[in-house]
Amino acid sequence: MSSKTRMGVDTPQMEAFRDLMRVQYELRRLLDHDLQQEVGLSMTEYWVLLTLRYAPEGSLPIGDLSCEAHLTKSGVTRLVDRMERAGTVERVVDEADRRSVRAMITDTGRAELRRAWLVHRRGIDEYFGARLSDAEAATLGELLRRVAPDLDPPGVP
Repeated sequence: MSSKTRMGVDTPQMEAFRDLMRVQYELRRLLDHDLQQEVGLSMTEYWVLLTLRYAPEGSLPIGDLSCEAHLTKSGVTRLVDRMERAGTVERVVDEADRRSVRAMITDTGRAELRRAWLVHRRGIDEYFGARLSDAEAATLGELLRRVAPDLDPPGVP
């Protein structure tokens, strides 16, 4: 790729960022395809199940889940509707705040997550892990953690 663009000269940081975005997009597309084909779950549904699996008591308020899934509140509501029909999550009243509704993973959701995890893990190994040595993966992880901690500006979920 040329370091010259219509907007001017790119820096190594801009090129690395573009590469990061491209790799993230392609990996997510491949993993989503595998999950859809083999388990019938989208990558977003998988992420919701995984998030709920590790949440206290297997549930989160819908608003918190929308932040974790990087969806709008209406988007996560529609997703939870579909997942509830599939039997993988259920809505429960939040005992601490009876006006609030939580999404909770069901036994069916846990079983689907176990099946999906195998597909997801295989994809990560094939599409990502097999292309990096242990040392390269450790270096990449260190570099990404260096960038990540300060990226959430105040008030932005």
